[in-house]
Amino acid sequence: MLCRTRIRLFVALGAIALLAAGCGGGSDSSTSAPTKKQFLQGAHAICYHLSKKQVRETEAFYKAHGLSTTEPSQRAQERNIIAVVLPVVEEKAEELGALPAPAGDEAKVRAIVTAMERGVRGTEAHPGWLAAPTSKHPNPFAESERLVSDYGAWLCAQP
Repeated sequence: MLCRTRIRLFVALGAIALLAAGCGGGSDSSTSAPTKKQFLQGAHAICYHLSKKQVRETEAFYKAHGLSTTEPSQRAQERNIIAVVLPVVEEKAEELGALPAPAGDEAKVRAIVTAMERGVRGTEAHPGWLAAPTSKHPNPFAESERLVSDYGAWLCAQP
């Protein structure tokens, strides 16, 4: 699993490097930061692959435990959140944090990753808050979802 994560990360970084190299401008592109568009392309590639992974692993988890995927109980959702969703979100935060941020956007990207990490910690303590959020116990990923969407990495918004 770690090997696949590293491969996806290198592919995303390679895509950003190729895009940056093709932009011209006469500067040394190997040391320049990616544009926001390039960063978002890398982020979307990471999140697309991790989203597919999460779906596959969720289906396998429900099947292995004899749980209903059409109308899962809150307890089944909480078990899946701990076993599948949170490890994928941790991987997503790690991979997004490893992408070079666009110049001037380093703080925004770091805030997104930090909010994801806080969401993971909050959900570990209270998985029911993600399975069935309420006004008293909101979705622990609400902040990261907002920050990611505002930045334009819409595919990375959902845990």
